[in-house]
Amino acid sequence: MYQVTKKTLIIILYFFFVLFLIEFFSYWGIKTLSNKAVFYNQTQVKQSYEDYIKVRDPLLGWKNKNPDYYGARIDKSNFSKSKTCIDMYGDSFTYGLDVDDTDAWPSKLSEKLRCRVRNFGVVGYGTDQAFLRYQQQPSRHSKIVVLNHLSEDILRNVNQFNNLIYPNPQFALKPRFVIINNKLSLIKPISLSKLEFQEFLTSPQTFLKNEYFTPFGDSGVRIASYPYTYSFAMALKHYHIRAIFNKKSRIEEFYEQNHKSQSLQITELIMKEFDKNARIKGLIPILTIIPTCRDFEHKNIYGEFPYKNLSQKLNKYSTFFIDFGSEITEKRSGYKDLYYNCSSHMNKIGNQVLAEIFERKLEEMKLY
Repeated sequence: MYQVTKKTLIIILYFFFVLFLIEFFSYWGIKTLSNKAVFYNQTQVKQSYEDYIKVRDPLLGWKNKNPDYYGARIDKSNFSKSKTCIDMYGDSFTYGLDVDDTDAWPSKLSEKLRCRVRNFGVVGYGTDQAFLRYQQQPSRHSKIVVLNHLSEDILRNVNQFNNLIYPNPQFALKPRFVIINNKLSLIKPISLSKLEFQEFLTSPQTFLKNEYFTPFGDSGVRIASYPYTYSFAMALKHYHIRAIFNKKSRIEEFYEQNHKSQSLQITELIMKEFDKNARIKGLIPILTIIPTCRDFEHKNIYGEFPYKNLSQKLNKYSTFFIDFGSEITEKRSGYKDLYYNCSSHMNKIGNQVLAEIFERKLEEMKLY
């Protein structure tokens, strides 16, 4: 009888030890996945409410620091004081993050065209914010206006709380558009009191009514809780994880016509509205798509870019449209030397290539 009891006890202890190990490794797995935005972790936000209020923009969410007289990136080209000829709107790939002022491709383009190309790109912007920045421009527009859509912006265009897709110590609420009666309707960034700020960090899903990446929603983003094994298992529903198992780009599903977020339709309408608005003002609009390094990897495997559905739509709609991915593929044998690494921004070479392509396309379109 004693031997049976002892054996049973050993089995029970072993069982709980295994459970402990599973729970332990699940906890550390969650910590790792939190850095990939699979789990939302409020402790990653370090910015205080007071500091957030100082930099908050009630319409755009945020702006670049230390802009020039126009509100654009400081231009150190030889034509910074010249007449403006082109206005560029977009995100960090337009801004030229991680390269010097003189190496950002709008600045390189200034040198080529011998006129001022104003760089209104803002780090972290979606296509929606870039469009709103264009609408908000207080000074006179240049004759040519450009809306650059980075392929990854498809995620940002259905997002209200930037930290849900990009873990960041800075707190970032943004506007977004929704579709009502086949038209765009603007949802401004939500406003929070100091008390609400703390409540929001703990439970953003109770505040966000138009957020596709809301925790416990269709995107698969979650807030981890005990038992961690269960939370870790539920991570399999996250769009990042689904993409890995399907060996696809994590953004590809967002370019599908029937995606629940309506991300493709919203992005298409934003770009069409930019085009329409510019023409009404007597301007020349140019729409572009800028690829990430991951987009080229996807094309090497599947023979097409993950954003092909949007590219096809814009190519049919817009008189002046540039798919930088296709242009780079046609003119170059490789792409990896254009980026710092395949998870980062374009380097000096990449920015130079964008400027060269844009200049050539302007000539082909007989715009310059």
